[in-house]
Amino acid sequence: MTPHSDASPDLKSDPARGPVRPIVFLHIPKTAGTTLKSVLEQAYAGYEIVFLRNFGGEIEAFARRPAAERAKYALATAHIPWGGQSLIPKARPLTMLRDPVERFLSVYYYNARAPEALHHKAISEGGLSLADVVERGLLAGEYNLMTAMLRHPKAEGGRQAFESAKQNLAQCVFGLSERFEDSVGLFRRALRWPEVAWESRNVSVGRPKSEQIDPALLDRIRRETELDRALYEFGAGLFESRLKEGR
Repeated sequence: MTPHSDASPDLKSDPARGPVRPIVFLHIPKTAGTTLKSVLEQAYAGYEIVFLRNFGGEIEAFARRPAAERAKYALATAHIPWGGQSLIPKARPLTMLRDPVERFLSVYYYNARAPEALHHKAISEGGLSLADVVERGLLAGEYNLMTAMLRHPKAEGGRQAFESAKQNLAQCVFGLSERFEDSVGLFRRALRWPEVAWESRNVSVGRPKSEQIDPALLDRIRRETELDRALYEFGAGLFESRLKEGR
């Protein structure tokens, strides 16, 4: 992405002015991150920012650049796990959470409709329903992906991974997809963002609502997403506290 260049030299050179920087957005898939990226473009207009894709070696190539060169960036975003904030020296991590059942449903319907999705061919050619995918474990890696992405790489096992992810989440500036407006408000206060506008992007079209899905299947997904549900509940409580504290 071509860096923005319209911020005044004074704002760029004074870290106490303008948006808090540097920031690395740890983008967990299907958590309203695409919509948030449009907000980030506005908040960091005039600063050097980069949106890295998870193919073509873009992330690895950026990470290999000299630290002094990477330090010039105010913002980087990518589908990267905890630790990815080191892409920019001394960057603060930013992320988003989403209700785990809703996130899983969104992943399935995205894969069912989008030809570029990883499992689209298997789902479309096999005519696999949501129940089929759950039964076969085709998307099992998505069940507790938030925990997996936010844990320390050395934290293994369910409980250890959850505790690690919980500790790391507390170090993040983060929002909730279901509370997007409140999340942006929190980001504006915590990160000194200017006024921003947005519209929802990359939304699954024609996706059934949760109440239209077989309750037994939903219960199965809830059981499978146990770690992410615990992390989300912790995050929701912390989010409310931060809102009340105005930070």
